[in-house]
Amino acid sequence: MSIARKAAGGSAAAPAPAAAPAPAPAAASELPEVLLEVRNLVRHYGSVRAVDNVDLTVRQGEVFALLGPSGSGKTTCLRMVAGLEPLDGGQILMGGRVLADASIGRSLPAERRNIAMVFQSYAIWPHMTVAGNVAFPLRMRGVRRARRRELVAEILEITGMRELIDRRANQLSGGQQQRVALARALVYRPQLLLLDEPLSNLDAKLRLQMRRELRRLNRELEVSMLFVTHDHDEAFALADRIAVLCDGQVQQVGTPAELYERPATPFVRDFLGRRVILSGRVDRSGGAARIRLEDPSLGQPWIDTAQDLSGFADGATVSVHTRPEDVEMTAPAEGATPGPNQVRATIISTAYLGNRIEYVADVGGRDTVLIGGRHHPPAAGAEVFLRLDPHVVTVWSR
Repeated sequence: MSIARKAAGGSAAAPAPAAAPAPAPAAASELPEVLLEVRNLVRHYGSVRAVDNVDLTVRQGEVFALLGPSGSGKTTCLRMVAGLEPLDGGQILMGGRVLADASIGRSLPAERRNIAMVFQSYAIWPHMTVAGNVAFPLRMRGVRRARRRELVAEILEITGMRELIDRRANQLSGGQQQRVALARALVYRPQLLLLDEPLSNLDAKLRLQMRRELRRLNRELEVSMLFVTHDHDEAFALADRIAVLCDGQVQQVGTPAELYERPATPFVRDFLGRRVILSGRVDRSGGAARIRLEDPSLGQPWIDTAQDLSGFADGATVSVHTRPEDVEMTAPAEGATPGPNQVRATIISTAYLGNRIEYVADVGGRDTVLIGGRHHPPAAGAEVFLRLDPHVVTVWSR
């Protein structure tokens, strides 16, 4: 009886795990033109390198995320691109034009970069109306009053704020303030929109709405976006590509699927969600390399993987990883033993989460989070079998 479906959830990395085959890369001629280039970007505070030789490219029309924990350097990178933070090393180019070059001490002022930024706090002036806030950057650029009115009305229509044009900013909800900040940033049609944790101040429902809104604005206005977040769900939902940062360094750049299914480093693997972990050794005694599990309580000794294990020595100690949503949980018949790629586990506790049930199970002495469907859930103390899909199992040195 199948009682769960698929749902979500160190050490030096071995040869990069190869799960499902990657899609063929687009030919260079098929890729959009590169808009932003960041080359060997460096920023340090005393002896601390907040940004450590970061290289990035953002393509025309792309939504690109800088994802990482607090202190990873992502906001510092964003501020350097905006012209709000000096460079200690490297270059920033947009459309082939040099915005900043540390080697010659050049840095174009922020107001001359044709880049807009939405701050985490929104930075809305409370004494101004919606129209006044949105018109401000146009006024600073010397746009005539009649033209300002046209542009403000147009962008407020696009962002769904036209009816609130005369309302004061201190009378707006959080979601409305977010839209005003976006309208103000987009009113003069920048080449690049920067967003610092753009959805962190909104409740869950508004976050979902604003994700859709940002993607709509990206498509409708054809504006490239570079945004910072610590939330991988937000990055996955919004971004075409993501750079994962840790300690000021880029760990990996790729699409959400590439990062999740083929993490390049242990940090990326662990940062992007929960895992089911087993310990074992590489065994070639039967010819093809397999993983021999170390814990006899798991019920059977072998795990097979589609990953190429040629980079591991025979007998190498490894850890086997998979995501909870890739584990199939079944209730065994009385007296049954685990089959191929199955291991035995014991349910410790359950938590009802509405559309699914979250389990904590003892898997080889390790408390492991599993997720299953709502129907016929096993009770605490029940024995279950877990099948690991060999096509998504990854093997790492330990």
